[in-house]
Formats: sequence, C-alpha cells, structure tokens
Amino acid sequence: VAFLERRDQSERVLKERQLNLDERKVALDENRFALEQRKHEEEADDKAEERRLQAEEKRLLLEILSRQLKN
Repeated sequence: VAFLERRDQSERVLKERQLNLDERKVALDENRFALEQRKHEEEADDKAEERRLQAEEKRLLLEILSRQLKN
C-alpha cells in the first residue's frame, strides 16, 4: 500500500512539473509572438517615416527649383 501511495505521489509530482513546464512554454511562446509583432510594427513605422522623409525631401527640392526658376 505504501508503495502505491508513493507511486501515486510521484505521478502527481511529475504531472505538476509537466504542467508547469507546459505553462512556461506557453508563456515563452506568447512573449516571442509579442516581440515579433512589436518588431513588425516598428519596421512598418520606420518605413512610414522613411516615406514621409522622402516626400518632404522632394517637396523641398521642388520648392528650391521653383524659386530658382522665378529668379
């Protein structure tokens, strides 16, 4: 009987450890996903900022050319 109780206790401990490992794996996956998502958002923001700067540069060049043509 004591053997069966120890075996049952060992099985419960193993199941708890496995559950803890599974929970930690899920948390790591969620964190990894969040980091990837943030990385993609930052890349999209960087591209949008680059396009905005290029448009501003073109606008300024056109303004300079326009002033040169007027003179």
